[in-house]
Amino acid sequence: MESLYIGCVSHSRQFFPSGNVDEYAMKQAELAARREIQIIAATYRDAAWSQAIGSSGTARALAELLEANGFNDGGLHGLTRGGLERLKRALIKAENANRLKLAGLKQDRIPVLPGGLSIMLSVFNELEVEHMETTDAALRLGVMYDLLGRTQHQDMRAVTVEQFVRRYGVDRAQAERVGRLAIRLYRQLPVEAVEVLEDDGAAGELDDGRGEGEALLNWASSLHEMGLSISHSAYHKHSAYIGSNADMPGFSRPDQARLAELLLGHVGKLGKLASQAQQVDWQLLFCLRLAVLFCRRRTDALPDAIEVKRLGDGFMVSVARAWIDANPLTDYSLQREAQEWEKIGMRYKVVYA
Repeated sequence: MESLYIGCVSHSRQFFPSGNVDEYAMKQAELAARREIQIIAATYRDAAWSQAIGSSGTARALAELLEANGFNDGGLHGLTRGGLERLKRALIKAENANRLKLAGLKQDRIPVLPGGLSIMLSVFNELEVEHMETTDAALRLGVMYDLLGRTQHQDMRAVTVEQFVRRYGVDRAQAERVGRLAIRLYRQLPVEAVEVLEDDGAAGELDDGRGEGEALLNWASSLHEMGLSISHSAYHKHSAYIGSNADMPGFSRPDQARLAELLLGHVGKLGKLASQAQQVDWQLLFCLRLAVLFCRRRTDALPDAIEVKRLGDGFMVSVARAWIDANPLTDYSLQREAQEWEKIGMRYKVVYA
């Protein structure tokens, strides 16, 4: 088993700035990726393997594009060398990823398409792959890492998040500032206790799940701005796309889905989460959005006290009147936030005491 540090985001940013694509840039991107893959290529070519399976988000996204546009050789599913080459031709002809018009091309995939395609072409060329199937079982190895880490009192998910913070140049001070406040707010809210079974199946202690919720809030706070490395415009969508599709050792698929929902929903309209409303942890999202709102100036100038409570199917926020009077932009933001929650049918009461 080998792991190489080649990512579609960093590759797109390095070789295809602003989405611009031409023959030269594509060639340079492929050569750079092939140079990394070449180190392990001989070992894999000599292993007499008979089937190639892609489990990354990039592999699945490319397969969807090839199939939707009939690019694959012989109508095969998954990825084929010919299909990838045809997609490359279409991308170069468009001259910019943002001008590419193809069936099945999703908006959030456009910024990372050139980098992902150049890396996949390099994999096919260096490992001499002709056809690759894809699978949704992308995180089994990550689960194994997670279990191994927890037996050693180390959560592999925390290690992965730290790697992503470094890779995407996250503003660590802001991430920590948001995380501290989000967890402070979360600790004021009730959570439902669940019974944890012992190894023999007998009833054990009650676990309120607060530790896991705090961990998820902390990771979301650490990664919520990683999309800024791609674009300041709709950066939260880029953060969510990375969180949803990247290989993240230690994260189970449900873990990663919950993280991606928080990354997508931490700013902007809540209506975009309507299709997955049953899966969203609204309490965690409430805390994260409120923390981001109060930390928007990227300083530690926060109210001495911010009180939050559950109100049936909604929430209440209480802040000192004197502080709000001195910070009218926060007042405006809180009123807009209340309107956003009410649009999805949830109460959001703002109180200035």
